[in-house]
Amino acid sequence: WYAKWYIWVIGLIFVIPFMIMMCVFFIQINTNVAAKLDVKGKEYYLSPYIWIILIIIPIIGWLCFAGLALYLNIDILIRLSKGNAEKHIS
Repeated sequence: WYAKWYIWVIGLIFVIPFMIMMCVFFIQINTNVAAKLDVKGKEYYLSPYIWIILIIIPIIGWLCFAGLALYLNIDILIRLSKGNAEKHIS
């Protein structure tokens, strides 16, 4: 869906969908990179249902959502600094 330019234009016209689209794109890219780098728990964070459940549940789910997003970002950076991405460079 993110490769189609007209979807982004429609989302940009209506500001709220554009922000949601950017968040979904950010989560999707982070989870795919984390899966390539073998971050632990890939069976959980690759499932879209987990992310949807975390957004639906107020306060505790939102905190877990932020924690999971931080976990992915930090662990990706740690694995990159250790050189785990060298095998993916062509």
